[in-house]
Amino acid sequence: MCEIDTAIQLYGGRRMTRQWLLSGTRSVVLAALLLASMPIWLVAVAAANEVARVQADGVQKPVPQHGLLPQPLTAADVALYQRIFDVQQAGKWRSADQLIKKLESELLLGDVMAQRYLHPTKYRSKFKELQAWLRQYADHPDATRIYRLAVRRRPPSGGRLRAPTAGYLNGNGADITRVSSVDKMRRQPVNKLGRSVLRQVDKFLGRGYPTGALKYLRTSKAKSRLAALDYADAMARVARGYFVFGKDKEALEAAEASLKAGSGKLVLVNWTAGLAAWRLADYAAAAKYFSDLGRATASAPADRAAGAYWASRAFLVLRQPAEATSWLVTAALNRDTFYGLLARRALGVEIPIDWDLPGLETAAIKTLSDHPNGRRALALLQINRDYRAERHLRKMAATVPETMRTTIMTVAARAGMPGLSIRMAALVHERTGRIYHAAMYPVPRWQPIGGFKLDRALILAIIRQESYFNPRAKSRRGARGLMQLMPRTAAFIGDDKALRLDRDQVLYDPAFNMTLGQSYIDHLFGQQLVRGDLFLLLAAYNAGPGSLARWRRKVDFRDDPLLFIESIPSPETRGYIESVLTNMWMYRLQLRQSTPALDRVAAGIWPQYQSIDDENTGRIHYAWN
Repeated sequence: MCEIDTAIQLYGGRRMTRQWLLSGTRSVVLAALLLASMPIWLVAVAAANEVARVQADGVQKPVPQHGLLPQPLTAADVALYQRIFDVQQAGKWRSADQLIKKLESELLLGDVMAQRYLHPTKYRSKFKELQAWLRQYADHPDATRIYRLAVRRRPPSGGRLRAPTAGYLNGNGADITRVSSVDKMRRQPVNKLGRSVLRQVDKFLGRGYPTGALKYLRTSKAKSRLAALDYADAMARVARGYFVFGKDKEALEAAEASLKAGSGKLVLVNWTAGLAAWRLADYAAAAKYFSDLGRATASAPADRAAGAYWASRAFLVLRQPAEATSWLVTAALNRDTFYGLLARRALGVEIPIDWDLPGLETAAIKTLSDHPNGRRALALLQINRDYRAERHLRKMAATVPETMRTTIMTVAARAGMPGLSIRMAALVHERTGRIYHAAMYPVPRWQPIGGFKLDRALILAIIRQESYFNPRAKSRRGARGLMQLMPRTAAFIGDDKALRLDRDQVLYDPAFNMTLGQSYIDHLFGQQLVRGDLFLLLAAYNAGPGSLARWRRKVDFRDDPLLFIESIPSPETRGYIESVLTNMWMYRLQLRQSTPALDRVAAGIWPQYQSIDDENTGRIHYAWN
């Protein structure tokens, strides 16, 4: 454990924000007690020692570089390939053929022909063309699509097709690195009958009838089909249902029944119980439930941090400043989480985050350049086809030794492939335990048309949560692109009815998608419903302004910003707000910017958006409150 964390454990933090101390208690006495709890010199000494230790270990030392990435293409071929891809996109095949004849290197010819054969509207490929392509380029990332198309178009006497080379690194690392939701429960009973019971429970809850779900669970039929832990899971769902409908007494009773049935194994039920007790003003009970979650080693760091942070709030109301400080410290130890960051800011104790990436060694670069997919990726980077380059590296990453993952991660982070950067960083973390924050929070080259009018940290934070920087992302509901815009929303913001159908698929273009997304955020900020507040903005962006309006009317949040988040009925939206804010604060730190929203939330104040990109003017775009 580092010295600064040891100091936190021993003493808490002298610089805990006064507003945070007073939120929920308004007690000057408690503030004075807690502010006097730690000598400020100890924090300074511990922080200095920690920085020195990190630097001595080499974590923050600059990593020597061994030259730039290889550039397989000549300048002439770079210009030719760029022109070829552009004219083919427009369906000008004769012009493309004339340009292809001028190429010195055929390194990217497989990609060129794949673009042609897979063009959605302007080219109909023949079976013989697809068959010939597969013979030569079965190791390409487009080989699977080409193969499927060839199978559909193969005539009876078409002959054999070469199968695509196996292996492709899918995913974006979200399941490994995403901030855990406190709503995660045990979802799969041991038998089909048990699953049918839970489906019926969920139907009752979906109709807004938790009492119906409770009555059903108490029937002999339901009880006979559920094991003890499954019954506890079902009761936990009922408890959450009661809570979101404002029936805190019933929520607490159901949560207690869940904890009893599950012998305390479903520790996240403590979260619902604690929140219900908090709204019932039973702060002693709330402190107990939150503490049980905060000390549950089997739960995820984000869950422990949430429990510990709220335990601190409860103990503060109970006039137990030592306990409040201790639990705030526990939350602060889970640094890379929403409540962990809040706790550190409340304590006034920071720890350096290493934003360096590993160096690119000569041997690793040679391995990359010698691999067919790696060499194509390097060439595609030369002609600014980052998405195609990323797909070649994903193809390569599926088969190379694990030791090459760090190299691919660094190349992806530095060369504008943020989705792959996050994915590789997650794999490196899984193998080594090391978190490379610069790869986890990549800063791509993309920007909206006309530049950023809202802060880059906010836009990137939303993109990271919405699509994990996949420009081709499409949700089941039809949201598209980096910022997951619904076509109807894009048509409204862009004042273009053609975007409702998006036949030209322009919403998958990063710059265009970011432009509309930024405009939509700006539109939401200006609405009376949001008024520049980040919590309200993100709720509206994720669930829609209509849902936000309904929640503001019906949710019992008592003008407490954190209670508002945790009382939102939608678990997706609750997790979304906390994840995006965590992302934004991490990007602020990486960009060496101040974090006013973090200060405000830690102080118990609604987080107004404040521009930092132009903070030299001190301009606040939206300051109604």
